[in-house]
Amino acid sequence: MPIFEKNYNNTILVIIIIIIIVIVILVVVIVLIIFAQSQKSTSTINQSCTSNSNCTNGTFCSNGTCIAACQSNYQCPTNWTCTSGQCIAQCTSNSNCTSPATCISGTSTPQCTSDSNCSVGQTCLMGTCQTMT
Repeated sequence: MPIFEKNYNNTILVIIIIIIIVIVILVVVIVLIIFAQSQKSTSTINQSCTSNSNCTNGTFCSNGTCIAACQSNYQCPTNWTCTSGQCIAQCTSNSNCTSPATCISGTSTPQCTSDSNCSVGQTCLMGTCQTMT
């Protein structure tokens, strides 16, 4: 009987090792999937656009710029927060914002969102007032 018990213990040990390896592999796969999704959702943030088709999945075109759709802050890049489904850049000064945005109340804000934000004779194009010739 001692030989049987020794083989039985070795079998259990091998099974435990296999289970641990499978768990480690699953964790690595899950981490890689999460990382790939986060890269995908931020890959076109701040890219110029004219419609949602210019932006990748998880982003949409807002005022000429691809913006990430989100449900919580963890889905946004570092120093951005999720506000009303949009990742909004946080700032402490204009230098923290992507031009032509300016820092207003801690949020990077486009210079304009419509022609009415611009002077007479100017048009709001991709968040900045431009004179059309």
